[in-house]
Amino acid sequence: MTNNWVNTSQTLAMPKILPPEARADPVNFTSQSDVWTFGVLLWEIFTLGCVVDFEGCVLNLPEPAFATSAIYSIMVTCWSEKPKDRGSFRALKKVFSGILGESINPNDGCT
Repeated sequence: MTNNWVNTSQTLAMPKILPPEARADPVNFTSQSDVWTFGVLLWEIFTLGCVVDFEGCVLNLPEPAFATSAIYSIMVTCWSEKPKDRGSFRALKKVFSGILGESINPNDGCT
């Protein structure tokens, strides 16, 4: 089983939030592409719905007023230019369980 997704419609939905590799090759996506988009979602949540602003292929998003430095650090990591530097959802789950402390069990939920 592969971790890649294929866009068969040949159209881009919300190209502003696509990671650099998906803009370069708009047909293939990976779980690291999803991690990038998750970082954008976090930013939108912690800005209470502000619109994403891009400069070229690099996100230029300031730390949201409602995000802690730790949460913003997660966002910035999600937006790493190189997909391998973004980590995985499994790694994100561990980071969030560390931030949330005992209120979340890292073994609960999805694997």
